[in-house]
Amino acid sequence: MNRLNLYLSDKIKATFTRKVEDTDFFVINKDFYIHRLLCDKKEMIFKEETTSSNFKVILFEKISGMLEIEYEGILDGTTGKYPYVKEKTSDDFYILRHETVYYPCFIRVDSEDYIQHLIEPREEDMFEVSVHVEDQRCAVSNLKEVNGWLRGFNPTIVIGNYHEYKSFFGAVYYEMIEKEKLQRLEKIIYDTNQFMNRYKKAKIQDYKIIIIPEGYGSFVLEDTMFVTKEGCEDAQQLIHELIHTHWNPKCDKKIQRARFFDEALTQYFTYRACDALNIRSKKEIEEAYLHDYQNIMTTYEVSPMPIHTFADEELGDLSYSFGALALIALEKQIGEKEMDDGLTKCLFLYEKEAIDFNKFEALFSSESKKVFDEYFRNETAARRLLDNKKSC
Repeated sequence: MNRLNLYLSDKIKATFTRKVEDTDFFVINKDFYIHRLLCDKKEMIFKEETTSSNFKVILFEKISGMLEIEYEGILDGTTGKYPYVKEKTSDDFYILRHETVYYPCFIRVDSEDYIQHLIEPREEDMFEVSVHVEDQRCAVSNLKEVNGWLRGFNPTIVIGNYHEYKSFFGAVYYEMIEKEKLQRLEKIIYDTNQFMNRYKKAKIQDYKIIIIPEGYGSFVLEDTMFVTKEGCEDAQQLIHELIHTHWNPKCDKKIQRARFFDEALTQYFTYRACDALNIRSKKEIEEAYLHDYQNIMTTYEVSPMPIHTFADEELGDLSYSFGALALIALEKQIGEKEMDDGLTKCLFLYEKEAIDFNKFEALFSSESKKVFDEYFRNETAARRLLDNKKSC
């Protein structure tokens, strides 16, 4: 368990504690200053190693015990894990997130292992956080309040002049937004929930929507959506993220890398929901998916390939476009009723047991074989959809 006490204003002051075993380093934002480093209450000597990236490694003799770190620093818009991190603690609004490396991390943040811990957090990744804002602003987080602490994984905290709008699904946190837009947001969530209940009965609840300024990029962490004001008006994207809350089957790690059973399925459900709710027609969305697929393939000069190879080739992002097109083709081949029956079974049977491509195909009649051959097992459809662009 990681315990983090934060004192926030135009700078970050923090105390971090964690039980460690055979540990000799941690990583933190390169502009942060370590005041004290203790193990079992004994002060330790350490040295800093600044990397070529925007974080630094704190090195010390290998230890086991209760580690306590006191530190402070600022975010000036030039440090963090990625170039898009532009947070400044001197601004009226800022975000503390893993990309800013604002808390000590005991895995190299430029490693694949680090990403894996974010995707599939383990017990040692759990946080308890207390936040004290030392001015008139307030803090809102993706974490849940438990016994006076904010508790959960990947602690992400926004600082600003926030108001709360409570609703049937949870709450919206905003600085400035018109009431009509909040009501429209509510309606989209209600209508999406009603539509998706045809496949699996579930309720969107205890869900947070935190509206952030433009330029920070929208993102989702489990039951919290961090979305820009402009993003709130993109009903299609909102519906996509809401579907992720309850309507994806379980799959193992290797299948997950293909991104088919989360992103392709969610894109297909979004295509159906947007059409049913008169937000955007099926035809428009299918054309957009096709354009996205052709654009990616030509821009990055990717060879046409079937869905079965996406995981091995690390091309799971193609599931957003080509994967969704495969499901649209399947619906056209077998009809909407059989498609809905198969997807309902999919969500029922594979809520706890892991699905794979063979199990998925078995949900549909033999009429589906042509689509599974051309989209999933060989590159026939991938090549044909790409050739359509070249012939235009």
